[in-house]
Amino acid sequence: MNNEQNNIPSSTKDNRKRGSVGNFLKEEIGNGNNLSVVSAYFTIYAYNKLRDKLDNIENLNFLFGEPAFIKTVDPEGKNYKEFKIEDDKIIWIELNNKAKFALCKDETYLLNSAYFLIPPEKIGIKYLLSLLNSCVLEFYIKIIAVTSGMGTIGWINNYVKKFPIPQIPSQQQLPFEIIVDCILFAKENNMKTEASTFESVIDGMVFNLYFPDHMKERKIDVLQFAEKDIEEVMQGKEFEKLSDSQKERVITELHTSLERPQQRSSQTDE
Repeated sequence: MNNEQNNIPSSTKDNRKRGSVGNFLKEEIGNGNNLSVVSAYFTIYAYNKLRDKLDNIENLNFLFGEPAFIKTVDPEGKNYKEFKIEDDKIIWIELNNKAKFALCKDETYLLNSAYFLIPPEKIGIKYLLSLLNSCVLEFYIKIIAVTSGMGTIGWINNYVKKFPIPQIPSQQQLPFEIIVDCILFAKENNMKTEASTFESVIDGMVFNLYFPDHMKERKIDVLQFAEKDIEEVMQGKEFEKLSDSQKERVITELHTSLERPQQRSSQTDE
């Protein structure tokens, strides 16, 4: 059965069974038309696909619902009909019971119920990613957000924009970024045990960052131990510049080093 037979006649286009939005616009846009679009996103290939039609319209009104933290798309007022968002970005889907923020380095389509953000200046993207995927902010959104009719959390950008993000120097962000590098590589290379351990460590580091007094009262300093272990293993090297075999060795050594709760506990008590 071909796709045409599966299509459902409808005035609503969903790029699936109800028809292609792009094809609908190609068929309906005429010379001299006024076109109005309301969207929280603008895809990077849309203008190129519709160039022949859009170049001949009279006017385009585009209401851009700015996603969280995104840089201004037209700071010089050039009034381009095409916007390209080429920076590295964090993307996520709206409905999810778990924090599922992902690093995206590609030019990517974002359809309905998906968002992206670009960190503000002085906030590293991997540092921010570590916070967004932490248990701390997952707990926080459950307090401030509404849920769907089925009880699923709505991670809409208006809630994400309310997340309190600690502003710390770039040097202090580095341990978070290195652990994120390790998690990403471990997951890509089926190192599930190591990835799970690093995610737990990140949760502890983030908790330490948000609640330092609470941790100090209990004589726990996850950040201190993580920073020390990372410094000993990395020895000033940049993770992304290592070969795959070197990355695997770093992950193995760091995983072993970070799994020393009893030894750390005794050191803290002293």
